Amino acid sequence: MAKIIETPHTESDPRFLFEISLPMDVGNHRDIDSRINIARAKIEGTTDTTFKEKKAEFVQKNTNINAYEWIDFSDEVACYFMWYLLVVTSQDITNGNKKPNKSFNFNTNAVFVDVVSFLKHVSIPSFPNRTSKFRNHTIVFLHYLFFKTDMNGDEQREALTSIKEKYLEFKRSPFFKLTLNDNKDRAQWIEKKLESDGFRLSDEIPVSNKMHSLSLAISLFLWDQRSLLSTYTLGKEHCVSKSEYLHKLNLSWNQFKHRENNKRNKIKAYNFEMEESLQQKIDYLSRKLNMRKNKLIEHLITKEYEEQHH
Repeated sequence: MAKIIETPHTESDPRFLFEISLPMDVGNHRDIDSRINIARAKIEGTTDTTFKEKKAEFVQKNTNINAYEWIDFSDEVACYFMWYLLVVTSQDITNGNKKPNKSFNFNTNAVFVDVVSFLKHVSIPSFPNRTSKFRNHTIVFLHYLFFKTDMNGDEQREALTSIKEKYLEFKRSPFFKLTLNDNKDRAQWIEKKLESDGFRLSDEIPVSNKMHSLSLAISLFLWDQRSLLSTYTLGKEHCVSKSEYLHKLNLSWNQFKHRENNKRNKIKAYNFEMEESLQQKIDYLSRKLNMRKNKLIEHLITKEYEEQHH
């Protein structure tokens, strides 16, 4: 026998309550919880038949709230991913794209904010600071995404499936590793490098290193491979693809870590001239003693130095 799923009352659906609160005068109470409470009180305290019509229209236009239950609402990363997807989508809409494509890949100006434009997403609800709020808030985040992009029932179900696949792909991607403690320094370095190239993350990000690392990882992951990033070197503009930029980023990071490692171990590069005939001898001794050339030279100098001081 098929399981019967009871449809929750619309009056308790956070999506409906948040949606009808949007045109209301809520004063300074702009957070999700306040909006929901104000809308609920408005419904309970009125005999206006307009709300019944709105409820019927809402049920007809939107997928059942059970479609959101695949989300682990106790997982902060999962909930944050849904919220940040709203942030990036809103930036994409600001740039003129009405609906994101089904793959949820975005161009450079959506995943990163141009430093000179100082764009702010003032209409986006904030990410909650308590896990007890994650369920209703995350559902509202996704519904608000659908609301802003005019997605209805079937489109919402398809989008939720795509978002689920996108999130699981993100968790498996190398970008997710930037959120781990071992890569904290690398994430901060990448964010500073982006800023030096004229791009930064959204102003909506909560003030914490953890959230910045997570936002950075998600932005890099959602960044479309086909989108170009404009950088400036010696006053000249260069357009590079995502893969090219990330490749240069990795090279720069490796060079940075190499220099830092040399400083820490008090290793200094030396440049001096030698006769060409010494090259063959160095190659021979390097193979014979199974030592790298720089270690071989260190070994020979140290050995001679110690002999001179005995």
